[in-house]
Amino acid sequence: MKLELKLSKFLKDIGQDIKLDELIDTLFLLKVELEEMNEEEDMIEFEITPDRVDLLSVKNLIKLVQTYYGWERKEPNFTMNDSDYEINVRPSVLPIRPYIAGAVIKNIIISEDDLIEMIFLQEALHASLARNRVKASIGLYAYDLLRFPLIYEAKSPEEIAFEPLSVGDETFRVMTANMILEQHPTGMKYSHILEGLKKYPIFHDSAENVLSMPPIINSNDLGAIIPDEKNPQNLFVEVTGTKKDVMLNTLKLIVIDAVKRGGEAYQVQINYPDGSEKPLDLSPIPKTMSIKSLHTYLGEPLSNKDIKNYLTRMGYTDISIKGDTVSLMAPANRLDLLHEVDIIEDVIICYGYNKIEPELPEMLTKSSTLPYMYLISQIKEFFAGLGYVEVLNYLLTDQEILSTLMNKEAMPHYRLSNSKLAHYSDLRPEIVPLLLNYLSKNLKNPYPQKVFEVGEVIIPDKKAYNRNLQLINLAAATIGENVNLNKVKSELDIFFNLLQKEVQYKKLSHPSYLEGRAFSINVDNKKIGMLGEVHPQVILNFKLKQPIIALELQLVQQFPEIEFFI
Repeated sequence: MKLELKLSKFLKDIGQDIKLDELIDTLFLLKVELEEMNEEEDMIEFEITPDRVDLLSVKNLIKLVQTYYGWERKEPNFTMNDSDYEINVRPSVLPIRPYIAGAVIKNIIISEDDLIEMIFLQEALHASLARNRVKASIGLYAYDLLRFPLIYEAKSPEEIAFEPLSVGDETFRVMTANMILEQHPTGMKYSHILEGLKKYPIFHDSAENVLSMPPIINSNDLGAIIPDEKNPQNLFVEVTGTKKDVMLNTLKLIVIDAVKRGGEAYQVQINYPDGSEKPLDLSPIPKTMSIKSLHTYLGEPLSNKDIKNYLTRMGYTDISIKGDTVSLMAPANRLDLLHEVDIIEDVIICYGYNKIEPELPEMLTKSSTLPYMYLISQIKEFFAGLGYVEVLNYLLTDQEILSTLMNKEAMPHYRLSNSKLAHYSDLRPEIVPLLLNYLSKNLKNPYPQKVFEVGEVIIPDKKAYNRNLQLINLAAATIGENVNLNKVKSELDIFFNLLQKEVQYKKLSHPSYLEGRAFSINVDNKKIGMLGEVHPQVILNFKLKQPIIALELQLVQQFPEIEFFI
């Protein structure tokens, strides 16, 4: 994830005289890598690792540097002030987007630069933690215009109408919900989240003034924040979502950032049909760490004094050591601390990786290439000699490529439960669909095209110790006006002759291939693959225009004895 900053403001906000080169080196040690810098344009860009979403806040990044160097910077009070603000949740929205939380931020000065940083944090969290607004979405509003209590409910699209937030210099008139989804740039981008629903979430105040249509767009009347460098403002921030933990963590990061900018945070009570709660808690989180585990990972002992010093420099507070256990308080926005090893990593970072002296292992081993890699190398050389070009696809793909575009049900496979990108959500159980997808990206290259891949596929297997089989498959595809199934079969015959294997081809019916032009590939009376002419519908699905011959077969696991081929 990229974090772009105004260089002069970043250095000024750090509040200490530090050389830029030294700062960049320090941030690199802290897992924040320089991506780009242009001093003439007063711009610097860093790469933030996905585990440290808290560092997408400029204020948190500045605090990281200040704490690391031991510069005195007192943290603001993160206590949530009590209040009588309420949000009433109606039963109609519970089946659609059931969770909401909010906070009021008072007395915050928002300059133009501050607003840019706050909006960046909001959109960065949308893209990462909130999974492009599916799990959570953020709304920021002018508090003084609101009439509490607020109401969160669902209505039919025809009942929803308001003026959506402007985009740049482009403003919009009052629009219905469906008009927003069909005509507004943000509405069109996220309309898929509400696709197929008969009712849409709507958030309004007691005077029926619309705040937003989550997770799509805020209203222009209440959701437009105007920067003011002199006069404090009052804001209201809310997060709705389908995953309560993600929603609360997202709100926590937004509110902590606002408090670090000088704001005062106030609780908002959420009244659900079955009960009420004030869910937001910014209190530090108690954690523990084993000194023995630390020494095991580091490879050398540290004194208790050094351990406390390193933990303090990494932002931990209330550190105490009793026996082997270190007790401490971690900042509420450190969402990456899932295990004591994450705290140990912070200690080692502060200690300095460059201080760790490498040691030779006690047991001497001699490296060598795995035998089957020689086989794979020879197979690759064989297909390259036939004019095929090797391609390397990712092990992750998506359901549409495996199923819809191939005109069939997907083979049994594993799907990620927390995929960051829809295009990389499924572990591939076969390779041919990815080769066709590759060909669809090379329409302008001359024909014929011949591509192949030798790579891993993952097949679910409940009997395996890890519930899957990791197989090595060979797949190839040829596209062109004059492709010939018999020619590809003759190439396979040569291939199996080299392996001293007798191959048989048996006709089969498969929805991805032309009827009568698809064959199973059998060795020793076992089906190890398939060969055929791709169905015209599949060709059109991939937006290709010429005939294709494709094949795929399993390799090493089916031929464990072919060492002579090496």
